[in-house]
Amino acid sequence: MGAYYFFQKLWEDKQWSESEIRVEGERFVRSYSGKEPVVEMDLSALQVTPGNVFVDTSCSVYHSPDRQSIAQAYLKKGCTLLIIPLPISSSMEYKHKYHTFLTTLEDFPLDYMVAPLFPPRLLDAAAIRYFGRQKCPIILVGIERVSDMEGIGWEWFVQAQSHSRIPISPLINEKNVDYQKLWSAWKALASSCEMITLEDRIGVDPLPFRTLRQTGIYPYKGAFIAGGYADYNLYLHHEAELIDDCEEFSYHDAIPNVTIMNGKVLMINQKMSEENVRGRHLTVSIPKHFL
Repeated sequence: MGAYYFFQKLWEDKQWSESEIRVEGERFVRSYSGKEPVVEMDLSALQVTPGNVFVDTSCSVYHSPDRQSIAQAYLKKGCTLLIIPLPISSSMEYKHKYHTFLTTLEDFPLDYMVAPLFPPRLLDAAAIRYFGRQKCPIILVGIERVSDMEGIGWEWFVQAQSHSRIPISPLINEKNVDYQKLWSAWKALASSCEMITLEDRIGVDPLPFRTLRQTGIYPYKGAFIAGGYADYNLYLHHEAELIDDCEEFSYHDAIPNVTIMNGKVLMINQKMSEENVRGRHLTVSIPKHFL
């Protein structure tokens, strides 16, 4: 889409603000390189939010042979980065499985990151150091009952986190009747051994801004910041229905009319703008570096 700018009311980090946004190529920028003419875009009929970042909590991408349809379903929710869990079933073969899985995602139409998903008893310090070096956004542990967290040397994992600061966080099925109990037990465990974890739960909603910072996904995705990828969603509104109260904007449920990823229009009115779109495998910045 070249070089352009717009001045608009933006929804970011649970609040509205007015700001001028500049885009050149695939990035938000502070100033232009001067290689292309700059165009002003009129978005007065639209509301603007950053691209959404989701975690594929059901592991549908890993298990399904039809990953294109899954990606499009996420894209219709305004997703421009998908965190894809990789279930790990062996403490010996995770390195090979990780790199093999990445090769199967080369035609995935969304930008993506991969997060290993361990049963707690298979996680060890070596795996934490390895996935930290790979700059994965997070290490997930599948928890179904409180006993899953018992008898494990979590204190040793804290030492393994010290270099990369990769967070460890539970992936708990929200339909689990003990969901709140499990989350509370995890928070108490993480606090007692000073483990690096997330303050917010991982669920079916887009990741909140705080989680993007804590994982190192920010500043490249999920925010209007110079240097980040130009991902955003546009929502049509009527001039008489401008939203001033942030509580009135259902950010999780709203359906975007247009989704832009890396400065390119990806979806218009719930239809892909072009075929054979390919996303990219991305890695994180330094977790918590920008807090």
